[in-house]
Amino acid sequence: MKIAIGLILVFLTGCVSESTMLQNAQGQQLKCSGWGFGVIGVPVALAEHADCMKKAHAAGYTETPTAKQ
Repeated sequence: MKIAIGLILVFLTGCVSESTMLQNAQGQQLKCSGWGFGVIGVPVALAEHADCMKKAHAAGYTETPTAKQ
């Protein structure tokens, strides 16, 4: 029973943070990001990030390369 309650709590309190930097041919930069927690916030954050990425790609932005550490 305790395990089930624990799993339910993890499910309800999960969180997500997505962030992507994009750049167009003129060098202008754009940041797409979304964050949320809980059963409602996580899907909303993921959809927000995906929508921003879709619009940015349609406007000619491409993802900037990430720095290697």
